[in-house]
Amino acid sequence: MNTQTRHPLRPDMRTLYILIALNVLVFLMQQSGTLPTEAGALWYPQNEAYAPYQWLSHMFLHADLAHLLLNMYAVGMFGRYVLQVWGEKRFLLLYFLGGLGAAALYLLWVYVKLQTGGSNALAYVHVIGASGAAFAILAAFSTLFPDAPLSLMFVPVAFKAKHFVLGLVAYEAFAEISGVSLFGSNIAHVAHIGGALTGWLLAWWWQRGRQRR
Repeated sequence: MNTQTRHPLRPDMRTLYILIALNVLVFLMQQSGTLPTEAGALWYPQNEAYAPYQWLSHMFLHADLAHLLLNMYAVGMFGRYVLQVWGEKRFLLLYFLGGLGAAALYLLWVYVKLQTGGSNALAYVHVIGASGAAFAILAAFSTLFPDAPLSLMFVPVAFKAKHFVLGLVAYEAFAEISGVSLFGSNIAHVAHIGGALTGWLLAWWWQRGRQRR
C-alpha cells in the first residue's frame, strides 16, 4: 500500500485552471457544432437575437483557435500573479467584471455611433471572447507590478508593464478610430479598452483599500 500523499492544487491556481478549461471546453463545443456561436454571442439589445444571459456566455466563446490561445495565454500568464496578491474572490471579480465592463463600453460605443448617423449594420454585429477579461487582468498586473519588463512576442525590446499596457490601450484606441488594425478586421477594440479600464479601476480601488489598512 502506497502511503504517499499527493499535494492538492492550490485553491487559487485551481480557479485559474478551471477558468481556462471552461474556455477550452466551450470552444470544443463550438467546433463540434453542439454550441452555436450565435446563441451565446452578445448582440446589441435592440437586436431580436439578444438575450440577457449573453452578457456572461459571450466571455467563453472564441472566433478561432488563435483567438482562444492568445486570450488564455494572457489570462494564465498574468492571472497567476494577480491571484498571488488578491486571492480567488477578487480574481474572479476582476475576470468577470472585466468582461462585463468590456461588453458595456462596446455596446455604448455602438449606441453612440448609431445615434450619430453610423451604419445600421452595427446593430447586427455580435461580440465574443475573453479579451475583455484578459485586458482587465493585464491592466491589474501593470498596477501591481508597474516596473515588470514586458514585450510583444518576437520583439526583443522590453518595456515596463505600466508603459506597455498604456501603449497597448493607446493602440486599441487608434485602431478603433482609424480603422487600421495590425491584427485583422472584426476586432472589438473598444471592448479591449473597456476591459483595461475596468481592471485599472478595480486595481486602484483595491490598492487604495490596502494602503488605508
